[in-house]
Amino acid sequence: MFNLDQLDRLDELLLRSYRDQILNLLQSSESPTDTYPFTILAGDIVDSNPDLWPLLRNHPRMFCTALSSVIIESQRDIKHEHPLEDQMSVKSPVTVRVAAHNENFHWTKVPGTEIMGQLCFFAGTVIRVGAVKMLELQREYACNKCDHVFTAHAEFELGYAIPKPTRCPNEVGDGCDSNKFKQVSEMDPRYCCDYQELKVQQRMSTLEFGSIPKAVHVVLAVDLDDLWMIAEMICGLLRGTCTDPPLGCSMSLLTHARQGTMLLSQP
Repeated sequence: MFNLDQLDRLDELLLRSYRDQILNLLQSSESPTDTYPFTILAGDIVDSNPDLWPLLRNHPRMFCTALSSVIIESQRDIKHEHPLEDQMSVKSPVTVRVAAHNENFHWTKVPGTEIMGQLCFFAGTVIRVGAVKMLELQREYACNKCDHVFTAHAEFELGYAIPKPTRCPNEVGDGCDSNKFKQVSEMDPRYCCDYQELKVQQRMSTLEFGSIPKAVHVVLAVDLDDLWMIAEMICGLLRGTCTDPPLGCSMSLLTHARQGTMLLSQP
């Protein structure tokens, strides 16, 4: 969906406006959580590449995945020509976080299903904060019949539950039709992360007289948990899904989810 010219313009934008952030990334120590966040402004992308806005708005996960690859290449370019090259290391994978300081990008009401899957910037007030908990992201199983080992991942749409496999995915030869499995090991800390649930409400100043404010549930994961406590405004990445349409829309802030940006504030 991206052409070479668009990728080149993104690379030019990074080298021109985000060189210092890339240098900081190259000079930073290895992350124990393998999380290397990189924040870029939506306004900069739109100003330098107006034709990329529809892709950023409608396909944010794909866009941020492509941008992550461009950031990695930009790291290599800067490292290769830098006098301190030996003291730098290219960081991967990079988690792209799109922020928007321009209020023209912000929603003033709780976003609903009409923009599901699109980029969204929402300004709201934190009204409830849950405790930081442990989230298991993946689990390994082995087939009882062919001993094939495979990984099952937590699914956002199921409330981060890891669904029990129903059929062996082994496709070697004639494949395997077994439906009996065993868990290879107990919970592995390498595939777990911290997460925290918040409830965010539409700002009272944006309501019409007599209106009732709507609220949305948010999950802060990996290095985003507790961020709301140390800053008046925080930015993260929004992923939305409807777990139960009759009850409303449920949205989550995840470091690996690239569905947009949510802007939150303390009460």
